[in-house]
Amino acid sequence: AQCKTKCGQGERLEGICPGDSREDTVGCVVCSCSEGNYAQGECTGLSHDNTLTCIPCLSECDSGFHLEGECNGTTRHDPIQCLACTSTCDAGSYLVGQCDGTSSIDTVSCAPCRTGCGEGERMVGECTPESNIECLACRECSVGEYKASVCTGESFNDTVACQACAGQSCPPDMVAEGECDGKGVSDTTFCRT
Repeated sequence: AQCKTKCGQGERLEGICPGDSREDTVGCVVCSCSEGNYAQGECTGLSHDNTLTCIPCLSECDSGFHLEGECNGTTRHDPIQCLACTSTCDAGSYLVGQCDGTSSIDTVSCAPCRTGCGEGERMVGECTPESNIECLACRECSVGEYKASVCTGESFNDTVACQACAGQSCPPDMVAEGECDGKGVSDTTFCRT
């Protein structure tokens, strides 16, 4: 049998024709590059050689962008593009994450800003597209005082008001009873004789 001497456009010959065989031992395979590359040039189907030039696909974008596309070695152009990552958020949200140009997904997202903090804390700063509201501890009272008012976490102001405990100012003929360590929210001291 006569062996194949020509393949279709974009293919190349594969196999050897020994000349004494009754069957065609030459086949046609698609010309391609390995994964991570794209092809330039043409395979005419008249040769055993892969006449394509394989060029590495884009593998990194600038900061603020992410890679998009699949580079499997079968395309004739670089299928990878750099797309901008999320860079703005709606009011009441801020950006979370970073886009370093090497990821194949947008690693930046928008998260809702805090609307309050925990008890004993106050809010600091503003909700902007670049930052969330922070929480800071409110001031502590000293030994000999109690917290007449506390921080509820709903204000930007430190609303702690410290008051002296009654047992701190007993007359000379009286003794203070109870504990006044600055942590309590009421005066548990009193003067007794």
